[in-house]
Amino acid sequence: MPNELTNLSSLKSLDFSGSLNLISLPNELINLSSLITLYLSGSSSLTSLPNELANLSSLTTIYLSGWSSMTSLVNELSNFSSLITLNLSGCSILITLPNELINLSSLRRLNLSECSSLMSLPNELANLSSLIRLYLSDSSA
Repeated sequence: MPNELTNLSSLKSLDFSGSLNLISLPNELINLSSLITLYLSGSSSLTSLPNELANLSSLTTIYLSGWSSMTSLVNELSNFSSLITLNLSGCSILITLPNELINLSSLRRLNLSECSSLMSLPNELANLSSLIRLYLSDSSA
């Protein structure tokens, strides 16, 4: 990603969907203070998210559909307390969701469609009082 993008402080949406060669996101993304939506769907080489992204209070939507490296990332996502929408659809390698997802107190929409390896949902999911939409079509859970 060109470093010049990090100077776009008014940027609301950033789309890296299908970026197969994207290995990491620069920590400088935290300079995108107005970022609301981050699309990373199909960016299968990306294995982690910068922890600093969790400090972006404006970041409310993350699309991670189709990730093959999702097993390690779900734990990191529990730090994103401002998330309203989390799309993990098509993450066929995702087996479990961590109990720490209850830290996503603002989460309203969770998409787990086509997560064919997902064995069960944590009981703690019931504690997400803001959750109004849970998508589970074609999932094993």
